[in-house]
Amino acid sequence: MNISEATRKTEIGLSGKMAEMPMFQSDERERASKIAEQLKGMTINEAQEFLSRISEAITYVCKI
Repeated sequence: MNISEATRKTEIGLSGKMAEMPMFQSDERERASKIAEQLKGMTINEAQEFLSRISEAITYVCKI
């Protein structure tokens, strides 16, 4: 799967209708692909744990 083309179901308006929407804006697609490339070889759990630690580190650094 090309991660830059990933979509998710999103409710549109108050009608309750669902539509497939891109997960990434056009300017984010290249960045998402580069991140996914770095995660190759990891299990889903390993990748999630790694990204969680990165998120925590970013949060910590931004508070300083």
